[in-house]
Amino acid sequence: MRILHTESMGVRGGEPKRVIDELLIIRELGWEPYLLCRPGTWLESEAIHHEIPVLHAPIKRAFDPKSVAIMLREFRRLHIDIVHSHNSKDSYSAFIASKILGIPFIRARHNDLVKRPGPIYSLSDKIITTGEKIRQELITYGYAPEKIISIPSYPDAAKFRPVPMRRVELRQEWQAENALILGTMTGFNPRKRPHWILPMLPALIRDFPNLIYLIAGPDVKPDFRQSFEKELRDLNLQKHVRFVGYQEPAAFLDAIDLYLCPSSREGVPQALMQAMMMGKACISTNVGGIFELNPQDNLPLFAPNDREGFANELRSLLADPDRRQRLGTLNRTLSVNHFSRNVMRERMRSLYTELGS
Repeated sequence: MRILHTESMGVRGGEPKRVIDELLIIRELGWEPYLLCRPGTWLESEAIHHEIPVLHAPIKRAFDPKSVAIMLREFRRLHIDIVHSHNSKDSYSAFIASKILGIPFIRARHNDLVKRPGPIYSLSDKIITTGEKIRQELITYGYAPEKIISIPSYPDAAKFRPVPMRRVELRQEWQAENALILGTMTGFNPRKRPHWILPMLPALIRDFPNLIYLIAGPDVKPDFRQSFEKELRDLNLQKHVRFVGYQEPAAFLDAIDLYLCPSSREGVPQALMQAMMMGKACISTNVGGIFELNPQDNLPLFAPNDREGFANELRSLLADPDRRQRLGTLNRTLSVNHFSRNVMRERMRSLYTELGS
């Protein structure tokens, strides 16, 4: 079976990383993966690195006649059996080409909803959501429950496992051997709100002078970074907050003591699941489908406007290393047993088998 994914986003981030992982799973299941994306992107280079065949289209807008023509030609030439789209810009063109050729079409939804989605959802053969909450939101808008499948981006337990020596080496590199390190992998993304943590830090630093807040991830919003750095200067936090750019997630998570997820909107964030799989205590805002990761009160959750509650919990965990350890151990156990990549792979196997039969 030949399964092609389309994705208009190209920067390194949760959605494109998920696309790569799904393409790798297709190969693991014994089928042929293909990617159609914009040329010159991180996504393209990553797919090539994994020896996944890559096709190109401009994908400049939701309906792009040139992209439709390219997709029609390539889908027909390659005898594609299933098309799986991810973003609004690529979905409409991919849907049109798929329906003209009679190819089953999947629309993925990565983030929670702020309004009723467009008509592409009602016309798709299947919808994949990255969490149960998003699935329920779509059902409330009238979409058939049997048409919508929740498949979160669960991490690989073999890849995301603690390596003590890696922790030591990275903390030495950062000159933070004796620091208490808070970490997040938001990059400079306003929706993921790394800046939301900053006003909490001055009071915490008075009690924990060795506290450091590290932000990993892409630097794709220059204006947002400028406002972030201004707030950093205004709060005199330059010695305690660092942007470390993209880091290998497992290594970064090994080095930190506590993971923070301060997002205002999410699906079920990959970075948070990876932190849990790495055995880290985590604190998060309660948005999107994050509550699904908290079956045993293992993940302190707070409303996205409850900065005081978040800060109080952060203080409590910083002061109690034994509790951090207990939560981290529980997170690792739950992740391996219930939130692992094996679960994701089997759900994808069932979906593709159903559509391709």
